[in-house]
Amino acid sequence: MSTRYGLHSECLRSTLASVNSEPTRRPKVLVTGAAGNFARRIVDGLSNDFDLVLTDVPEVAAAHTGMIPVDLLDYDAVQRVIAGIDMVVHLAISSYYRFKNPQGQTYNDELMRVNLIGTQHVFEAASRVGIRRFVYASSMTIDIGTLAPWPVDRDNPPRPSNLYGCTKLFGEQLGEMYARQNGMSVVCLRFGQPFPLGRNSDPAQLALPRVRGLLVAFADIEQAVRCALTWPGIGYKVARIVSASTPANVDLTAAAEIGYQPCRRFTQAGEEPVAAKQPPAAPCNSVGEAFRVAAIITTYFPLSHADVIVSRWLEPRAGDADWGWPQPQSRIVSAYIDQIGEDDMGCEILERNEVPIYDTIEQALIADGELRVDAVLLIGEHGEYGKNELGQLLYPRKELFDQIVAAYRRVGQCAPVFCDKFLSWNFEWAVDMVRTAFEMNFLLFGGSSVPLCQLSTPFRLAQGVKSSQKEAVVVFHGPDEPYGYHSLEFVQPLIDSRPGGESGVHMVTAWRGDDVWRELEAGTWSEELMAAAIAAADAAGPTEVNSSGNIRADCAADGGPMAFQMSYSDDITVTHINLDGHIKNWGIATFLEDDTINATAPIMGGDDSHHGHFATLCRVIEESFQSGRQQYPPSRLLLTTGQTAAVMQALAQPGQPLFTPELLIRYNAFDLLGWHDDGSFGAI
Repeated sequence: MSTRYGLHSECLRSTLASVNSEPTRRPKVLVTGAAGNFARRIVDGLSNDFDLVLTDVPEVAAAHTGMIPVDLLDYDAVQRVIAGIDMVVHLAISSYYRFKNPQGQTYNDELMRVNLIGTQHVFEAASRVGIRRFVYASSMTIDIGTLAPWPVDRDNPPRPSNLYGCTKLFGEQLGEMYARQNGMSVVCLRFGQPFPLGRNSDPAQLALPRVRGLLVAFADIEQAVRCALTWPGIGYKVARIVSASTPANVDLTAAAEIGYQPCRRFTQAGEEPVAAKQPPAAPCNSVGEAFRVAAIITTYFPLSHADVIVSRWLEPRAGDADWGWPQPQSRIVSAYIDQIGEDDMGCEILERNEVPIYDTIEQALIADGELRVDAVLLIGEHGEYGKNELGQLLYPRKELFDQIVAAYRRVGQCAPVFCDKFLSWNFEWAVDMVRTAFEMNFLLFGGSSVPLCQLSTPFRLAQGVKSSQKEAVVVFHGPDEPYGYHSLEFVQPLIDSRPGGESGVHMVTAWRGDDVWRELEAGTWSEELMAAAIAAADAAGPTEVNSSGNIRADCAADGGPMAFQMSYSDDITVTHINLDGHIKNWGIATFLEDDTINATAPIMGGDDSHHGHFATLCRVIEESFQSGRQQYPPSRLLLTTGQTAAVMQALAQPGQPLFTPELLIRYNAFDLLGWHDDGSFGAI
């Protein structure tokens, strides 16, 4: 492997290390259209660093040893070949298009079917198996149509020159949709004209500066694909790819952001090498200085979320290794505390560990006109911020996030942000947070520690069609909003890997007090499943169920029990029941295909372990910071954020269905983390 690509390969290994059982395993990359003139020139070089799975249409693949025949119009065939793949390079195009004249182009059915339907099939199949990186071979025919601006600037609007360019623009938009909705990382490479290739091999083209500026050598094509595969960023990226030329007609800023630098140059005399530039300096988390983290905190007191998270970075506990957090590989270098109360412990522990506390978030993030940190912990839980008329705690996560973003905009740099628990009490604000992170291309993630706990027994949903097999009952404890959110987060990873993926929630109904018992007696949810969920919570710990044994009496305080029912769009119903006073854990139960009950509960870390399950959360946060990608489907957090807000709205109209079209959020689970049967923690 050449030095030129060393940095990208190291980033690749870092990205994959926490999801592969064998971190040194080479990524398996599916290449479509592998028999084409374009692909044949680059696959040999790529095979030095990737395990390539080469595919093409059956009539072409048959002539190539080891190539898998796949018709992209056959979705089932695409699904079969993509199973077990880590990344996709989609090079397949229709080779049957042709042009008549400037007044009218041949509408070629093969062009439309392969470049539209076939491309959609590959994107969809990739999203369903959790492909992390999808490299889409696009074309600069998108940029050079009649009246298109010249030279080609990064911000130029699309001006396709032909029908082929329109199909490529469609493919890019598909990629943007899948990146935004499914969490797939998509890099679209808008290639110039490969040279020399087929009829485009006439040296006379080199005499025309405008044409010369659009040419791309195959060595640069291979390099661009490699950079796209190993780019450590996330989200969606479009990069124009041409070789060097004079004058330079194409803005390569976006290409440079994925690490691409032309290694070939076209002059009137022909093609020549470009003197290799030194690779950019490795990020501080790769070599030398430890990865730097800022802690942005609402308040910091014993056993607060700041304590059970930030304190583990500053002063890890001996028992944390049992929960997957032996020692931090990063360090907190700055902090901001919004409210310092009488029981504050943050000032002392931060000072003891020589972490400065700044008066503003901007000061905590910026030094000498640049970001002083590589990642941000946003711990917006606890503090005196009041409630609204729905009883929602008005924690200022969005307000703190906006200040973080303002700092990013000021210096033109971004870093990953972990938002503890859900994004905001206001779902529209949460959507805005996700949109902002997507548009600015930085990682925003969050979540609960509860789903990271080891389960008392394995859990799965039945694959049957009986109505009883489409119901689950969950029991939980604690305050309605913050612990109801934990209940949603506990459940969602257990159910969103069902066939077809997650399709969202179309209706929420809630009850409180004696209405809960009346709905139970009316059969609104299964009493048998509720009892099994309670038993599972009890089995997970000897003191989890109140010893009085009288569930109604135990739950009578503070307005009595509360329940809410999530009606999913694929007819699955999950009822969450708050039995605070009777239990101190979560539990879930459902019927299997043979009508037996499957029930489980999380094994939590109590006060004796300083809530040890947060040590597992710290590990997940740090791995996401360092790899630049989150460990869960990104849409899951948005869904549970919206569900939490919907529950509080539904409680204001007890017994009346609250329809939630905004929660019809579709995604597919991928790379879930959890505890293995041997007690180890990692990808499952």
